This record gives sequence, C-alpha cells and structure tokens, in this order.
Amino acid sequence: MKDLQRRSDLAIDVTEMGSITRSKSIRITQYIAEGKSQYVDEYTERREKFNTFEEDVRSKIDSKEDMTIFEQVIQLDKAMNDLFLDGVVPAAESGNLDEARRLANQADSIRSNTVSITDTSGG
Repeated sequence: MKDLQRRSDLAIDVTEMGSITRSKSIRITQYIAEGKSQYVDEYTERREKFNTFEEDVRSKIDSKEDMTIFEQVIQLDKAMNDLFLDGVVPAAESGNLDEARRLANQADSIRSNTVSITDTSGG
C-alpha cells in the first residue's frame, strides 16, 4: 500500500512539474510581448518552485525507467532556463527582438517536449 501511495505522489509531483514548465513558458511569451522585468522575476520564482519539486521527486524514484524520464525532464528544464535567462533576456535587453523571439520559439519547443513527457509519465 505504501508503494501505491508513493507512486501516486510521484505521478502528482511529475504532473505539477509539467504545469510549472507551462507557467514558465507563459512568462517567456509575456516578457517578449511586453518587455517587463516582472516576468523575469516570475519566471525565476517558478524555476525555484520547479527545483523544489525536483528534489522531492528525486527522493521518490526507485526505478531506472522513471529516473531516465526524470533526467530528461531536468535536462529540458535546464535548457529552457538557459535559453530564457542567458539568451532571450539579454537579446531583448539589447534590442534584438528577432533573436529574442527565435530563442523564445526554441523554449516553446522545449516546453512542448517537457509537457509531453510529464503528461505521459505523470498520469
């Protein structure tokens, strides 16, 4: 019974990680559209929330298959963070909106891949 509860908790947490990824992607879109630094702050808050879930989920994983999927999600999250914080933001701040949009489209593709994985493995 404990194993069933642990698997249920794991599925809920992984699904929540997908929701956080969606929310981060929305902040990228809003930042591109409006250029307000509040969206960078909100993105950072969500990144911290994701990292908290990451720690919790890692402690619940007990199969190699789940760990492989989890590691994919973490790598995609890091790629999205790097694209936004090290690419989109500096490009937008320097006035290169075409480059910022191009990078934001890459981040959206990452979001799509992440959500696909978390929706499949979470539920």
